Amino acid sequence: MNIKKLAVRTLHIEAESLNHLKKLIDDDFITCVRLISKSSGRLIVSGIGKSAIIAQKMVATFNSTGTPFGAITTSSSAPRELQFAVRWDF
Repeated sequence: MNIKKLAVRTLHIEAESLNHLKKLIDDDFITCVRLISKSSGRLIVSGIGKSAIIAQKMVATFNSTGTPFGAITTSSSAPRELQFAVRWDF
């Protein structure tokens, strides 16, 4: 395949995906963003396997913006890690 055509096709696919995401920004999204920004605790996510890798990347991204963030990444450590969650964590 022609490299230029492949690059243009890839950008077209990505643009379509971004246009689809615009449709998903609704009142629920706004509510979620407001809840996160007003929270005085950490934002906590969980994941196992590939989801855990995504959770760790989210931790790095949110922490770099100043949003306290944590991830619980394995089912075996979840009970131990949850004991450190406090009532103002989200």
